[in-house]
Amino acid sequence: MRQSLEVRDVFLGQVLESALQPGISYRLEHKLGEGATAVAYLAKRHGHDGEWPAVIKIIQPHIVKDSSERALTIIKKEAVALGRLNERVPPTPFVVRLLDTGTLMFKPFGKGLELPWIALEYVHGGLEGTTLQDRVRYSVRETGFAFDPTRAARLVHALSKGMDEIHAAGVVHRDAHPGNVLCCGAGETEIFKMSDFGIARPMGLNATFGGAAVGTPGYMAPEQMETGGQISPLSDLFSFAAIVFYILTGEALFEGRTSAATAAAVKSPGRRSLLDVPTLAFELREREAAVQSLDLAIARATSQNPRDRPQSAKLFADSLLPWLGLEPNTARPSRRWMSS
Repeated sequence: MRQSLEVRDVFLGQVLESALQPGISYRLEHKLGEGATAVAYLAKRHGHDGEWPAVIKIIQPHIVKDSSERALTIIKKEAVALGRLNERVPPTPFVVRLLDTGTLMFKPFGKGLELPWIALEYVHGGLEGTTLQDRVRYSVRETGFAFDPTRAARLVHALSKGMDEIHAAGVVHRDAHPGNVLCCGAGETEIFKMSDFGIARPMGLNATFGGAAVGTPGYMAPEQMETGGQISPLSDLFSFAAIVFYILTGEALFEGRTSAATAAAVKSPGRRSLLDVPTLAFELREREAAVQSLDLAIARATSQNPRDRPQSAKLFADSLLPWLGLEPNTARPSRRWMSS
């Protein structure tokens, strides 16, 4: 039965009416991808102020069929999380913006299902890709190295700002990883945005996922793997540090052929060094003191005990940025420059 309810292209061309803004509608034009709980479409937003692209995330029909309450919880979590961020002044450019919400009527075999959806800011990545994972892979493929220090510093700055804004709004993301960071622009205009708050935990919203561990292996903090673990903004700091290792090397900090093996690596006291990975940018490999300091900062931010981690994304960034800067007393740019 589940297979018969999967979202196919039957939604393409449909027009969704906004539940919050009269006169605003979204025409579904292209399927971007799908996950276990939702399908993403590129849509054209139409309104009194013109039209522009947006992303529509629609809850999978089988989720609604099996548990309409869970479907509403998934959408509500993301809408509440992003809604709180929209209310902050000025809004941060380092988190995707929530545009709208609504429901879509789907009638398989004549039975009506109301599928919740949200509309999000559209981020176009261009040649190098839309996700951070895409861009790191592109860099390794085209140059033989992951991000150079200058580019990595821009990413660290953006994620620290975005993550601190998320936490200030009373939200814990719980699933920060390279596939959930969206990118646009290139060079000095490159921008990084945190996205996908489907399993975020807005403080004050008690709905859960039955106590199950949620997150991405290798980026999920140890306390997220434990039943009743004390998840907090410091859990996101763990993920942030794992992302930093990835952008500097193109490889995961915690390796394992299975989820269980990866979890064991997370819980082990040892940490890989950046120097262990051949795709570390040569600008850093030449600076032994900088690499040692970055290794120590990443190891501290991925400590088993959350109290041993930096207490904010800004503090973590402050421990990294001095070692990602240019050589002292020089204004020369990186010897390698990515463009799209």
